[in-house]
This record gives sequence, C-alpha cells and structure tokens, in this order.
Amino acid sequence: AAANEVVSALAGLLALRFQTAWAAALPLLGLAFGAGAAANPAAGGVHLSPLEALLGRVAELYDALLSNPEAATPEARKALRDAVGDAVEHLGPAFVLKVLPLQDEAPQEGRSTGVREDRTWLLPILRARIGESPGGGVDFFRAAFLPLASVCDAQSRRGGKKAAATAATARLRCIAIWGLLPPMARGAEDISSALAPLAPTLGGVLGDERYPELLAVRVHILA
Repeated sequence: AAANEVVSALAGLLALRFQTAWAAALPLLGLAFGAGAAANPAAGGVHLSPLEALLGRVAELYDALLSNPEAATPEARKALRDAVGDAVEHLGPAFVLKVLPLQDEAPQEGRSTGVREDRTWLLPILRARIGESPGGGVDFFRAAFLPLASVCDAQSRRGGKKAAATAATARLRCIAIWGLLPPMARGAEDISSALAPLAPTLGGVLGDERYPELLAVRVHILA
C-alpha cells in the first residue's frame, strides 16, 4: 500500500547522512504513527510491521544522537522524543514496549538496575504520554510494569560497596516506574477491578521507608 511505502521512506531518511531532509521529515513521524492507529490494516491501511521498523529507526537515531550530541540540534532530538511520544499515545504502550523493551533480560548482580540503560530515556516519555494512550490502564501496569519495578527493587537491595551506586540508581528506576501508575490510572476504565489485585503490592511499597517518594503515587490515585 502507498501508506506503507511512505512509512518506509520516512524510516529510510532517519540517518545522519540525511540531516538536510530532517526539517521536513521529522515533523511527519508523529503523523505517521497517528495515521497508523487510525488505519484499518484489513482495508489496506498501514500495517504494524512498517511502523515497528519506523519506531526502531527513531530510537536508533536518538541513541546515536545521545552518544554524539554535536551531530544534531536539540530541536532534532526533541522531535525524535516527540515522535516516540506520539507512538505511545496513538498506538499504545504495548506496541512501543514490543519494539523498545525496557527490561534488562540478564541483569548482573551489582551492575544492572533492571532497566536497560539505553532505554532509560523512554521512562519520562511514557509518563508524559501514556495517560492518553490506548491499551493502557491499571491492569496493563500490573502486567507490564510491576514485574520490572520488582526487579529494580531487588537490584536496589544488593549489598556491597561496589554495588552501592548501581543500587541507588535501581531505587530511582523503581520510583520512576511506579510513577507511571497515576497517569495510567487516571480515567482508566479498569481502575475499580484492577486496583484491588494491585493493592497489596502497592501497600507494601508505600509502607517501605526506602520509598518515601511513592506517597505521591497514592495521593494521585486516590485523588
């Protein structure tokens, strides 16, 4: 389909050697994700696989610019972050996490926080845009993010002087992940049914003196 060809063409422009085209191409990324959400694949619209490839290229380019900030302007980096946010908002967190997984699948004791370090930039984008996205809600938090928060918490409890810095960072990652719950719960259709199974874990975390910052999560949910 022509729409898929446009998506593939946009993905092809996301390389450093095509910087001269970015001013025109980058603003179109969000439109592509929005159009993909509205399209009906059965009717010949944009299929998910080209959009997955496009999101992957956006992330690859953003990673490259993070490692070499002088290679592009701050406006270009912001446009890429906004495009990922548009993917979250229009296509949902499940789609984004399929392409850009957060969890470190093989966390090493004392060396890993549980979250992939090359994906930590995704956390603030999720928090900012996940509240309006499809397929979110409290039950999705429990299924997708709670296990990751648990891994971060476990990594934060590792002892030893060498692991101290990593443990402190893991605690912050855990707080950031729990910080996704308020926007996901706000207006969620499943809040009454999905919050109850989450309550024991949430109560345990709120009662943990290591996480005083998470009292704000309870305030937002109960507000």
